[in-house]
Amino acid sequence: MPSPEDENSGCNDPTHANAAVEKLAEKVDGLLTGGLHGEFYEESRSSAKNRHQQLSEMFELRQLFQEVKAGQEKILRTAAIREEQATAAAAATTKGGGLSANNVAAIEAVVNRLTADKFRDMSLLSQRLRDSEKEVATLRDQVEDLKFQLKMKNKSTLKSQFPSLKQHQKLANEVATFESAMQRYDMEIYGRKALQSSIEKLQKEVKGQDNLEARVKSLEMKVGMDEIHTDPELEAVDSGKLGTMGDYDEVCPYDEYDSW
Repeated sequence: MPSPEDENSGCNDPTHANAAVEKLAEKVDGLLTGGLHGEFYEESRSSAKNRHQQLSEMFELRQLFQEVKAGQEKILRTAAIREEQATAAAAATTKGGGLSANNVAAIEAVVNRLTADKFRDMSLLSQRLRDSEKEVATLRDQVEDLKFQLKMKNKSTLKSQFPSLKQHQKLANEVATFESAMQRYDMEIYGRKALQSSIEKLQKEVKGQDNLEARVKSLEMKVGMDEIHTDPELEAVDSGKLGTMGDYDEVCPYDEYDSW
């Protein structure tokens, strides 16, 4: 497996890598601002082909700059790893195979630093835990508040949906008034129907009376005609002027016919 040294041979110096990156960054900035190769930039302004070439070169340099920057970061990481490995090896052993006071101090410093880092991390975690607990408590209070608001809203909604006792009594009174008015209306309708029936009956009776009057007039006319053709003796009989039968014999004119 190739080592980091083999992978970055010829470019292992972080200083050299930084210089190359800085130089490339200057070139890219100059190209982006029009300062790279001023003559080429001036010529590119007069030709669409040169402008296209300029843009192509700009994108190529930008890509190269990104690749070199990534390589620089890799080199720096490799150098840091080698330095830590060398420091650990030097702190672990001396030339004689034992631990020196400086090495022990270095190890203790590393341990103390790691311990401090752990305590710092634990402190941060504890602080985050306390903050989380506060946030949870705040959220719990908000949830309870929302539950209470929802409950009160449901109560108010139910109250608005169902009328109060006073409103119910008012509604009942209105219903009773309406029912009474309906009864009066029905009675008026019934009375009107009865009155209409009576009117129709009276109209029939009046019509019958008109016929009766016509009949009476007809009879009167007939009686008048009969009076014109009635015998005076019949009139006397009708008027009660005749007496008994003996009297009738005395006045009867048929005796004269007997003497004939």
